[in-house]
Amino acid sequence: MAGNARLGGGSIKLGSGADIGGGLSAAGGEVRLEGHVARYAVIAAGNTMIDGRVDGDVEVTGGELDIGPNAVVEGAVTFRGPKPAVVADGAQVKGGVRYVEWHGDRVRMLRGLGVASLLWTIGWIIAGAILLAVWPGFTGVVTATLRERPGYSLLAGLLVLICAP
Repeated sequence: MAGNARLGGGSIKLGSGADIGGGLSAAGGEVRLEGHVARYAVIAAGNTMIDGRVDGDVEVTGGELDIGPNAVVEGAVTFRGPKPAVVADGAQVKGGVRYVEWHGDRVRMLRGLGVASLLWTIGWIIAGAILLAVWPGFTGVVTATLRERPGYSLLAGLLVLICAP
Protein backbone atom coordinates (compact mmCIF):
# COMPACT_ATOMS: atom_id res chain seq x y z
CA MET A 1 0.00 0.00 0.00
CA ALA A 2 1.47 3.33 -1.07
CA GLY A 3 -0.01 5.69 1.54
CA ASN A 4 -1.21 5.67 5.11
CA ALA A 5 -3.44 2.90 6.47
CA ARG A 6 -6.30 3.40 8.94
CA LEU A 7 -7.58 0.09 10.24
CA GLY A 8 -10.22 -0.89 12.77
CA GLY A 9 -11.71 -4.20 13.78
CA GLY A 10 -11.93 -6.90 16.40
CA SER A 11 -8.78 -8.65 15.21
CA ILE A 12 -6.27 -7.00 12.86
CA LYS A 13 -3.29 -8.85 11.41
CA LEU A 14 -0.72 -7.31 9.09
CA GLY A 15 1.08 -10.42 7.87
CA SER A 16 4.76 -10.64 6.98
CA GLY A 17 3.97 -9.75 3.35
CA ALA A 18 2.20 -6.48 4.24
CA ASP A 19 4.03 -3.30 3.22
CA ILE A 20 2.54 0.07 4.17
CA GLY A 21 4.31 2.96 2.44
CA GLY A 22 3.13 5.57 4.97
CA GLY A 23 1.93 5.49 8.55
CA LEU A 24 -0.37 3.05 10.32
CA SER A 25 -3.24 3.89 12.65
CA ALA A 26 -5.02 0.83 14.03
CA ALA A 27 -7.63 0.17 16.70
CA GLY A 28 -8.98 -3.22 17.68
CA GLY A 29 -9.27 -5.90 20.29
CA GLU A 30 -6.10 -7.56 19.02
CA VAL A 31 -3.53 -6.06 16.63
CA ARG A 32 -0.61 -8.07 15.17
CA LEU A 33 2.00 -6.27 13.10
CA GLU A 34 4.32 -8.68 11.30
CA GLY A 35 4.85 -6.71 8.08
CA HIS A 36 6.55 -3.41 7.23
CA VAL A 37 5.41 0.16 8.01
CA ALA A 38 7.50 2.89 6.33
CA ARG A 39 6.72 5.74 8.71
CA TYR A 40 4.95 5.52 12.10
CA ALA A 41 2.49 3.25 13.89
CA VAL A 42 -0.23 4.40 16.32
CA ILE A 43 -2.16 1.51 17.86
CA ALA A 44 -4.96 1.27 20.41
CA ALA A 45 -5.78 -2.32 21.32
CA GLY A 46 -6.41 -4.74 24.13
CA ASN A 47 -3.48 -6.88 22.97
CA THR A 48 -0.75 -5.75 20.58
CA MET A 49 2.07 -7.81 19.05
CA ILE A 50 4.80 -6.12 17.05
CA ASP A 51 7.00 -8.61 15.24
CA GLY A 52 7.72 -6.73 12.01
CA ARG A 53 9.53 -3.60 10.88
CA VAL A 54 8.54 0.03 11.57
CA ASP A 55 10.83 2.72 10.15
CA GLY A 56 9.60 5.40 12.59
CA ASP A 57 8.13 5.74 16.07
CA VAL A 58 5.49 3.44 17.55
CA GLU A 59 2.81 4.55 20.03
CA VAL A 60 0.62 1.90 21.63
CA THR A 61 -2.18 2.37 24.15
CA GLY A 62 -3.95 -0.65 25.57
CA GLY A 63 -3.83 -3.69 27.78
CA GLU A 64 -0.72 -5.59 26.67
CA LEU A 65 2.21 -5.00 24.32
CA ASP A 66 4.52 -7.78 23.16
CA ILE A 67 7.53 -6.95 20.99
CA GLY A 68 8.58 -10.14 19.23
CA PRO A 69 12.06 -11.41 18.36
CA ASN A 70 11.76 -10.34 14.70
CA ALA A 71 10.73 -6.75 15.52
CA VAL A 72 12.85 -3.89 14.16
CA VAL A 73 11.75 -0.38 15.16
CA GLU A 74 13.94 2.43 13.87
CA GLY A 75 12.37 4.97 16.24
CA ALA A 76 11.12 4.83 19.82
CA VAL A 77 8.28 2.76 21.25
CA THR A 78 5.94 4.46 23.74
CA PHE A 79 3.49 2.18 25.53
CA ARG A 80 0.61 3.39 27.71
CA GLY A 81 -0.87 0.50 29.62
CA PRO A 82 -1.32 -1.19 32.99
CA LYS A 83 2.05 -3.00 32.88
CA PRO A 84 5.32 -2.64 30.95
CA ALA A 85 5.76 -4.11 27.48
CA VAL A 86 7.29 -7.57 27.09
CA VAL A 87 10.34 -7.34 24.80
CA ALA A 88 11.66 -10.62 23.39
CA ASP A 89 15.35 -11.39 22.98
CA GLY A 90 16.41 -10.37 19.48
CA ALA A 91 13.97 -7.46 19.19
CA GLN A 92 15.62 -4.25 17.98
CA VAL A 93 14.18 -0.93 19.16
CA LYS A 94 16.66 1.80 18.19
CA GLY A 95 14.96 4.61 20.15
CA GLY A 96 14.22 2.51 23.25
CA VAL A 97 10.98 1.47 24.90
CA ARG A 98 9.21 4.01 27.12
CA TYR A 99 6.46 2.88 29.49
CA VAL A 100 3.73 5.23 30.77
CA GLU A 101 1.48 3.68 33.40
CA TRP A 102 -2.14 4.03 32.33
CA HIS A 103 -5.18 2.21 33.70
CA GLY A 104 -7.90 3.45 31.37
CA ASP A 105 -9.01 6.35 33.60
CA ARG A 106 -10.67 8.00 30.61
CA VAL A 107 -12.70 4.87 29.95
CA ARG A 108 -13.97 4.88 33.54
CA MET A 109 -14.81 8.57 33.22
CA LEU A 110 -16.80 7.94 30.02
CA ARG A 111 -18.67 5.09 31.70
CA GLY A 112 -19.53 7.46 34.55
CA LEU A 113 -20.88 9.97 32.03
CA GLY A 114 -23.02 7.19 30.55
CA VAL A 115 -24.53 6.44 33.97
CA ALA A 116 -25.12 10.15 34.59
CA SER A 117 -26.84 10.49 31.20
CA LEU A 118 -29.06 7.52 31.99
CA LEU A 119 -30.04 9.00 35.36
CA TRP A 120 -30.69 12.38 33.71
CA THR A 121 -33.01 10.73 31.16
CA ILE A 122 -34.86 8.77 33.84
CA GLY A 123 -35.32 12.02 35.79
CA TRP A 124 -36.94 13.71 32.79
CA ILE A 125 -39.22 10.72 32.23
CA ILE A 126 -40.36 10.93 35.85
CA ALA A 127 -40.89 14.70 35.54
CA GLY A 128 -43.01 14.11 32.41
CA ALA A 129 -45.08 11.45 34.17
CA ILE A 130 -45.74 13.84 37.09
CA LEU A 131 -46.83 16.60 34.69
CA LEU A 132 -49.22 14.22 32.95
CA ALA A 133 -50.69 13.12 36.29
CA VAL A 134 -51.12 16.71 37.54
CA TRP A 135 -52.34 18.18 34.24
CA PRO A 136 -53.95 15.38 32.17
CA GLY A 137 -55.27 17.72 29.44
CA PHE A 138 -51.77 19.10 28.74
CA THR A 139 -50.97 16.71 25.88
CA GLY A 140 -54.26 17.54 24.15
CA VAL A 141 -53.58 21.28 24.34
CA VAL A 142 -50.02 20.85 23.05
CA THR A 143 -51.14 18.59 20.19
CA ALA A 144 -53.91 21.01 19.14
CA THR A 145 -51.50 23.96 19.20
CA LEU A 146 -48.95 22.05 17.09
CA ARG A 147 -51.59 21.23 14.47
CA GLU A 148 -53.15 24.72 14.33
CA ARG A 149 -49.99 26.86 14.58
CA PRO A 150 -46.84 24.84 13.75
CA GLY A 151 -44.69 27.93 13.07
CA TYR A 152 -45.63 29.49 16.41
CA SER A 153 -44.91 26.18 18.18
CA LEU A 154 -41.48 25.93 16.55
CA LEU A 155 -40.61 29.52 17.48
CA ALA A 156 -41.83 29.05 21.07
CA GLY A 157 -39.81 25.84 21.38
CA LEU A 158 -36.64 27.53 20.10
CA LEU A 159 -37.10 30.46 22.52
CA VAL A 160 -37.52 28.08 25.46
CA LEU A 161 -34.46 26.10 24.32
CA ILE A 162 -32.33 29.23 24.06
CA CYS A 163 -33.59 31.06 27.15
CA ALA A 164 -34.01 28.19 29.63
CA PRO A 165 -31.02 27.46 31.88
